Amino acid sequence: TIPFAPEIQASLSASYDFPISATLRGALSASYSYRDATESDAANTPFLRNDSYDNLFLRVGLNGANWGVGVYGSNLTDSDATVSKAPFAAAA
Repeated sequence: TIPFAPEIQASLSASYDFPISATLRGALSASYSYRDATESDAANTPFLRNDSYDNLFLRVGLNGANWGVGVYGSNLTDSDATVSKAPFAAAA
């Protein structure tokens, strides 16, 4: 396996915009991403493996002609990501 290169990496997003009144529009959006486990070295050392992780982002908003306000949540899957690990050398 090539270090830091996941076998699978994918993302999906969608948004929906709709009228609320003659001057206001509602907006909904969601994004999801997934990254497969990766290796931190060319030898594929097991304790240097980075676990897979995913992330979900949601937003709800209200838009006027020249303004917008929204509430959003990020990392709603509560995933912790490690993107690289390195061994520590013994103290001399």
